[in-house]
Amino acid sequence: MKILTEHIDVPQIETLAVYKKNGGYKAVEKALKKMTPDEVTEEVKKSGLRGRGGAGFPVGMKWSFLAKPEGVPRYLVCNADESEPGTFKDHYLMWKSPHTLIEGMIVSSYALGANTSYIYVRGELMYVINILEKAIQEAYDQGLLGKNILGSGYDLDLFVQPGGGAYICGEETALLESLEGKRGNPRNKPPFPAVKGVWQCPTVVNNVESIAATSWIVNNGGDAYAAIGVGRSTGTKLISASGHIKKPGVYEIPLGITVEEFIYSDEWCGGIRDGHKLKAVVAGGSSVPILPAEMILTTATGEKRLMTYESLSDGGFATGTMLGSGGFIVMDETTCIVHNTLTFARFYHHESCGQCSPSAPPVAPPLPANAPADQIAATTLSMFPIHDDGAVYYLNGTEIYRNNMPAGTPVHATAASSVVTDAQFPTTAISVLSRWARETSLSRVMKRERALGRPVR
Repeated sequence: MKILTEHIDVPQIETLAVYKKNGGYKAVEKALKKMTPDEVTEEVKKSGLRGRGGAGFPVGMKWSFLAKPEGVPRYLVCNADESEPGTFKDHYLMWKSPHTLIEGMIVSSYALGANTSYIYVRGELMYVINILEKAIQEAYDQGLLGKNILGSGYDLDLFVQPGGGAYICGEETALLESLEGKRGNPRNKPPFPAVKGVWQCPTVVNNVESIAATSWIVNNGGDAYAAIGVGRSTGTKLISASGHIKKPGVYEIPLGITVEEFIYSDEWCGGIRDGHKLKAVVAGGSSVPILPAEMILTTATGEKRLMTYESLSDGGFATGTMLGSGGFIVMDETTCIVHNTLTFARFYHHESCGQCSPSAPPVAPPLPANAPADQIAATTLSMFPIHDDGAVYYLNGTEIYRNNMPAGTPVHATAASSVVTDAQFPTTAISVLSRWARETSLSRVMKRERALGRPVR
C-alpha cells in the first residue's frame, strides 16, 4: 500500500502538470469546496494519523488544541529541518514530489484557519529549497495559492524558510525562534506553540510526512486510513533504511509488518550484505536505543517485533526502542557498537545549543577518618583499561595511571615507550578511591560556580 510515494517514480512528477494528471490537488478542491475546516480536522482525527517526526502524537488532536482568539492570525509551520542522523525520508519526498507536501500544506492550513504558512527546511538542502520554491510558484500561477483559491474565498500565502544550520532547530520552539530571525534556542513551555507560537500567535508545527498524508485522508476518508496498519499505529510510514543492507533507500511501509520482514524481504531492504550477519539495529534515528539482533527481531516475551510505535517500544528502555523518525540503521558483526555510540555522542556534542549549564552528579559527603573498612571499600572505582600501544589516564584533569608511556605530560605526537603488537587486556583492576574523585569534582564545580558569580550551596 502506497500513499505518499505511489507516483513518486513517474517522470516529471515534480511539475504541477504531471502531478495533477496523477490525481494531484483533488484534495484541495474537495476540502475548500465541499468541506468545512472542522470536517477536515475530524477526518484527520478519525484517521489516527500520528506525528511522523518522532513524537508520534496524534495530528488531529494537536490541531484541536490550537487557540482561536478573535482577530489573531494563526499559522501552520512545516518542520522540514530533518537533521537526525540516519533520517532522510522528508528530504527524499520534497526532492522527488514537492507538490505532495504543498497540497498537504494547503489542506492543513485550511483546516487550521491559517492564511500564512511556512516550510522550514534544513539549511544545507538549498537545492531542495529551490525545488520547493519553483513548485510553490507553479501553484500560485494556477490559482492554488494566494487570494481566493479556486474561487473558494480562502486565502493562503506559503513561504519557504532556510534553516539555521543547527540540529536544535528541529525542536519546534527552537524552530519558531529561528523562523523569527533569532538564535534557535528552545523556549520555555508553557506557553505552548498552540497558544503562543510564531510571533506570539497560535501556531501548529507538524512534520513533512504528517502534513503530506492529510491530502490522501481528505480524498479517501479517515476510516480508510485507519484501516491500514495495526491498532493505534495506523496508515503507512516512510522509513529511511541505511547501513549494512543490500538495498538502502526510502521505503513506504504499511505499519504492522514485522521487523524481520522489513530487513530480509526482497520487497524492502533485501537482507544483510553477503557474507555477514545482523548484529544490531537503530530503529528510529540516533536518539533511540540500539537493540541487538535477538531483541530487534523479537520482543522480550518472544513475539515477533512489528514496525509499529507500540511493538518497537515494547519492553521500555530495557528491552525496547522507538519508531522515532524512521531512521532505520542496520549494523552487521563488523560494527563496533562502542565506536558507533561515540560517533553519535560527538554529533550531539557538536550540535549542542549550549543552553544547558554543565552539571555534576550528586556529591556524597566525605567519609570520616574512622569509617569502617567495608564503607571505604564501597567507595572504590575499579578500571580495566585496554590500550594499544600505551596510554595515560586522567580523572578530572589529574593523572591517575599510565602504561608504556614516557615520563612527562604527553602531547598529540608523543609516542609510546615501545610498540605493542596487539591491544593489552589487563587481568587485574586498577582502583581509584571515588571519595577522592568526588571531592575533586566538588572542588572544581565550586570554583567554576564562584567564577560565574553563582551561589554555591
